[in-house]
Amino acid sequence: LILAATAGALAVVGARDLFTLLIAVETAALPMVGLVGAERTRQAAGAALRLLLVTVVSFAITVVGIALIYAAVGTVHLTRLAAAPGSVTMLVGVAFVVAGFGYKVAAMPFGIWVADVYPAAPTPVALLLSTTSKVAGVAAALLVVISAAPGLTDSWLPALVAVTMTVGNLVALTRRTAIGLLAWSTVAQAGWALLPLAAVVGTGLATSATITYLLAYCAASLAAFVVVA
Repeated sequence: LILAATAGALAVVGARDLFTLLIAVETAALPMVGLVGAERTRQAAGAALRLLLVTVVSFAITVVGIALIYAAVGTVHLTRLAAAPGSVTMLVGVAFVVAGFGYKVAAMPFGIWVADVYPAAPTPVALLLSTTSKVAGVAAALLVVISAAPGLTDSWLPALVAVTMTVGNLVALTRRTAIGLLAWSTVAQAGWALLPLAAVVGTGLATSATITYLLAYCAASLAAFVVVA
């Protein structure tokens, strides 16, 4: 399961059409369900079921978004989407796709599930969930926003980033367990990872800034979860 999740995350960055991107993201996310429920306790089983429902919902939202994009421009290839004229249908489709990946990233308001899943999962699995799955989701959103839809997310992506950072940090302050604190901290970190996309969409600076932040985030998360374990 760990190898499958890692393979899916690696496949994300090589995807050049929306369907391949979706399959890669789901390959990175679905094994997490089995890993969360690996201890076979009632709490772990409940958390695994919640994560499965979140995965299914995000998959459905992403598929609807891809269908809208295809209806608007007649292609799902990222390089061709970048040259396609913008339209309301295209904008809504991109919003649905980014929202679907937002569940994987745990961006607000799509990140409510972390409160139930992280505390119930084994600590190493929580670490894997906070890094591999999140990096795959951010990479997918990066490909869509930078490669396929430059300029189409300017109106709402900054608001999503601001809400994610604010809510994640405020709720983290109220937690009384280390895992709960780290869980909501990962929500806030998702906002920081997406921040370059909202600030400088369409430039190479956004890509390099996001990747650099993800590297630092993964190293810090590894250290924090190791201490908790």
